[in-house]
Amino acid sequence: MPVSPLCDRYRWLYHRRGDDEQAAETLELTLSEAPAGETALRTMVYDHLTALYAALGRSDEAADQAREGQRLRALAGGDASAQK
Repeated sequence: MPVSPLCDRYRWLYHRRGDDEQAAETLELTLSEAPAGETALRTMVYDHLTALYAALGRSDEAADQAREGQRLRALAGGDASAQK
């Protein structure tokens, strides 16, 4: 599967089917393969993993993902969505 926002669409489909574990696995794979320079993609994945982990009761992992997303935003100057 190519690393792109398309992976997030798969995540959404898994979530809608009630399979949040598979949705999380899809995002974990996306994150592991996303180039370091893909700031917007990585930030989006951190945000979505935060929400998924929280919904799954994995609060420590959710907090870790939230911190990583915040760290990445700070490194990107606060506007990761503007990065390409």
